[in-house]
Amino acid sequence: ITDGSNRVISSYVKQLRLEMNSGSMKYANWLAELIKADAVPPVPQDPDAAALIAAKAAKFGQAPPGYWDSDSLHATPQRHHIGTFRRLLRDELMQVADQAAQDDVEKGFAEETGTRRRRRSRVASQTPLKPPTQEELAVQKKQEAHARRVRQSLKKYLRRKREALKPKVEAAKKC
Repeated sequence: ITDGSNRVISSYVKQLRLEMNSGSMKYANWLAELIKADAVPPVPQDPDAAALIAAKAAKFGQAPPGYWDSDSLHATPQRHHIGTFRRLLRDELMQVADQAAQDDVEKGFAEETGTRRRRRSRVASQTPLKPPTQEELAVQKKQEAHARRVRQSLKKYLRRKREALKPKVEAAKKC
């Protein structure tokens, strides 16, 4: 495989690229990018300061304040609103964690109840927990159901948006 020049890409580099785009390396990249996105300071309220930051970002080919350029989620460079990007990345990482917990349950490595709590903190699991009341359980169940509906709704919205933009992207690729 060549990159158009006289150089040949070594098998080690090919293997690294494959691992970065799939498998556990992909999740590590997502986590690193989420940490970087969370470290971005908020957009200044002062219009002059915001304009100065936007000018600096444009000069260096970076995203304007309040936006994030990434190619980790969809394997193509895209610009996201930073809040949306953080939410998407967190949802994807939570989905991966849920799947890993489910795989552990299926393999018999963990009990189905409390798996995520135990994974979060070993110290917390060593301290005795007071059992939640029925009201707290009902509220927690309602909140989890709401969060699940919101995540599903966002995924459906993004799927519809991608499908709507797909013909335009295909037409742009042909040009």
